[in-house]
Amino acid sequence: MSNFDLLRQHFRRICEHMDWDLAGELLVSAAGSANVPRLFDDKLKMIRAAGAELVRGTISKETTDAIAASVISDDDYRQITTLNFEGGMIAKAKMIGIGMKAIREKKS
Repeated sequence: MSNFDLLRQHFRRICEHMDWDLAGELLVSAAGSANVPRLFDDKLKMIRAAGAELVRGTISKETTDAIAASVISDDDYRQITTLNFEGGMIAKAKMIGIGMKAIREKKS
């Protein structure tokens, strides 16, 4: 999440200088793993909930924190990202294996 620090600061400044209210932040860590089946299902539900909250004015801290929470370890995410660049069926199968591991770990 620290990768988003400068982006967050930039948009806060824009809001401040434009006299806009900051409605919330939707920062999705390890978004590249969204291609792994079922790993992001809960996160997508939370993003939809954030949209419903936004209609009412602002997105709650609880919702933004839940969306920002990791669904996969940093090491597994790096492996998935590397495999994604490699491409091919073997890389895809390895990505799914890592995703399944992350799903199992999430359930425990």
